[in-house]
Amino acid sequence: MSAYLIVDTKINNAEVYEEYKKRARPIVEKHGGIYRVRGRGHGHQAS
Repeated sequence: MSAYLIVDTKINNAEVYEEYKKRARPIVEKHGGIYRVRGRGHGHQAS
């Protein structure tokens, strides 16, 4: 069974977010998850 998670976040602390990404990826992959897209997507406008 497939599931897709779409998240739109506002990053308030880039350093903390970088640490989160380092820790989250192995957990996602351990459970068979993959990232289809990560980062600024189509039509994103930085504020």
